[in-house]
Amino acid sequence: MFYSKKTARMIICASVFFGVLSGCYKEGFIRGSNELILNGSLLKGPVSGATITITNYENIAIWQGVSDQHGNFSSRFSLVEDSLFNVTMGVEKSTEMICDALECFDDSGNLIASYAEEVLLSELGDIQLKSLGSSNTTNTSFQVNALTTLVYDQVEGRLEDGISNSGLQRVARDASKVILAALNLDIEETNLLDIHVLYLDQASEEQKQNTQATTLAIINAAMAADLSTLSNISQAISDFNSNPNSDLARVNLSNLKTDLMGSAKRLIDSGEVSNLPLSVATNVKLAKNTEIKFENLSAANDALSAQIEVVNAQSRISGASGGSN
Repeated sequence: MFYSKKTARMIICASVFFGVLSGCYKEGFIRGSNELILNGSLLKGPVSGATITITNYENIAIWQGVSDQHGNFSSRFSLVEDSLFNVTMGVEKSTEMICDALECFDDSGNLIASYAEEVLLSELGDIQLKSLGSSNTTNTSFQVNALTTLVYDQVEGRLEDGISNSGLQRVARDASKVILAALNLDIEETNLLDIHVLYLDQASEEQKQNTQATTLAIINAAMAADLSTLSNISQAISDFNSNPNSDLARVNLSNLKTDLMGSAKRLIDSGEVSNLPLSVATNVKLAKNTEIKFENLSAANDALSAQIEVVNAQSRISGASGGSN
């Protein structure tokens, strides 16, 4: 159900890495228009033959397409202002990607590709990358990657339509705290839906000197080693949040975190990604070798739940009067 009577028009340019869909909203909101245009490309090197589906709040597909041989796509669809939309990337048998972990394995543990090698994504297993956005966003970049997928999974089905863009941003920041606590990463407050995750093979030396951005890029890349890692970690976070006193839930999340950081450390130590700051290796090593602070993770989840209640309540109030940003 839509809560706003106004509509929005945005021009979006985008590019996707393994999940990275980056873009720019060139136009703000034009009252009386409801056309949203999304042009972009799928990259991990190029990701060709991948499906892209954009759905509205009611989970109705408003655009579907397939990336071309260069990883490009172009879409056009309508969306009401003060409304949420989802973007997902799916895998077809012909979808290709570049392995950006040190080694990429299939779900049976067989080595399929090494760093920078092209591979059929279907040979590695199944993965669905997701993110969500607001029709009222003013951001200049939009990405879909492993980290946005983790955020998405923590809020899926919990947000009412009609929340303002600022409300979505508050929820996303709190959900990001949950993810960073679960991964045991000591990173300053950020919004993982908005941050530009670097594609390390094409990042400049200057870009790689940003410790936070490069650490997150290494983690995003490391998830390619075993595609099941993404869904397993997402489920483990949800299991802990549902039963924070469960020893089984804690052990499972800890093991998954340690394995992921081990993959990230191997990529760093290999030298395949040159000129990384020493602080990135330090961050990953600490995350791997120290225990998750479960009291912090529990507190972050409580804060996220409280924030969702607040923005949902605000959406019901603003919806009655036509909505606002």
